Amino acid sequence: MAKKNQSDVDYRKLRQQMVEEQVVRRGIKSKRVIKALSIIPRQKFVPPKLREESYDDCPLPIGFKQTISQPYIVALMTETLSLENHHSVLEIGTGSGYQTSVLALLARSVTSVEIIPELHEKARQILKILQLKNINLLCGDACETLVDDTIYDRIIVTAAAESIPRNLINRLKNNGKLVIPIGKNNQQLKMVVRSGSRIEIFNGPGVRFVPITGQNFEKSITG
Repeated sequence: MAKKNQSDVDYRKLRQQMVEEQVVRRGIKSKRVIKALSIIPRQKFVPPKLREESYDDCPLPIGFKQTISQPYIVALMTETLSLENHHSVLEIGTGSGYQTSVLALLARSVTSVEIIPELHEKARQILKILQLKNINLLCGDACETLVDDTIYDRIIVTAAAESIPRNLINRLKNNGKLVIPIGKNNQQLKMVVRSGSRIEIFNGPGVRFVPITGQNFEKSITG
C-alpha cells in the first residue's frame, strides 16, 4: 500500500486515539489534562519526516540529542503538578515546546527555559502560531538565565538530574510542587512539595529522560 501524504493523515483522529489508549486507559484521571492533550496538535512539534509517528506510544527525536516525551509521560507529569488556573509555572527544558503548550492551557503563566538556541527558536515559532500568549520563553543556562528572585507555584524539569536541585526548591512558593526525573541509568520521577520550611519528597514510577545540561545546575539535596 502506498504511503499516505501528510495532508491525508487525520491527525485529530490519531490524537483522540492517543488520548483514549495511552492516557485514559493508563489511569490519567484529570479531565483538564485529558482535554489539553486532546487539543494540542502534537504533530506540529516533531520534525516533518516523523509527523505520521506523532501520536505513537514513544518519545521521538527532535534533534540535538533531545526528544519529545512519550504522550503518557507528558500527561503523568502534568497531572502530578495538580495545576490550577491561577498557577505560575517554571519549566526547565522547553525542548520541542509540546509540554510547554500543555502547561499553558492549564496555568495562568508559563516561563520556560531552553539551553539549545535552535530548539528555543523552533519552539518559539510553533507556540506563536498556536497563539498561546501566556508563555515567556527564555534561552540559556537556567542557572544564569533566571537571574531574579521570582518564585513559582509549580516547577517541572523535562530532563534528568542526578539529584534534586536546591536552587529550584528555593523557587517554590509555599505549598508549591516540583516534578523532576532523578537518576543516571535508573531514573525515577520525583515530586517535591514545599510547605513552609518543610520539604517532602514523593517517589513516582521509573522513567527515562535525556540528561540535563548546563553549568552549576545541581546545587542539590539528595532525594
